[in-house]
Amino acid sequence: MRSIGIRELRQRASEYLRLVESGETVEVTDRGRPIAMLVPIPADDALDVCKRQDG
Repeated sequence: MRSIGIRELRQRASEYLRLVESGETVEVTDRGRPIAMLVPIPADDALDVCKRQDG
């Protein structure tokens, strides 16, 4: 698992989102304190999310 700060996430958001899309988990920190996790959505769940948004 990769750990990144908020500033780095802002500067390279697209790159980190591609990593998450490919299956990697990314921990986001604020001054070294974990505040969030970016995790991939399993393919089956992604389809369910799309269906809920449509109707």
